[in-house]
Amino acid sequence: MVDCVQLCATSQFDPRNAYAVRLCHDVIAGNGLMGSPSMEKALNAGKAAGFDIMSTTDLALTADIPWYEPLCPEGFSLASFRSSPAGRRLTNQMLSILEALRIVPHGSRAVSTMLNDAAQSLVESGRAGSFRPDFLTMVGKTA
Repeated sequence: MVDCVQLCATSQFDPRNAYAVRLCHDVIAGNGLMGSPSMEKALNAGKAAGFDIMSTTDLALTADIPWYEPLCPEGFSLASFRSSPAGRRLTNQMLSILEALRIVPHGSRAVSTMLNDAAQSLVESGRAGSFRPDFLTMVGKTA
């Protein structure tokens, strides 16, 4: 038996919607993925590889809080400041200064911006219900 957890597009993802496609691109780029299959395509890939699908679970639906909430905390606290829009802006500004002083490598701010865009896209696609970060598939081969 093999367990696989992956980020998948849900049936609510619309590939004809330019906004949804941009969110998808940002999620893929920011997470270093080659792509993000739909849940159906992920299951079909397992079957095409000769596996039997034993069970599937959308783990995001089993949590007490929305899976994207740590990326967009409600309210203010010192612990959540870094994930807030103001915290992300401050981080980018500090990286610009540190790059200019050659304390951090050139391109650090660009990487931070890409990761912040990916986080925001994860939040927006999570709220829209078009992506899930933890689609669990349990597959096996019958003897």
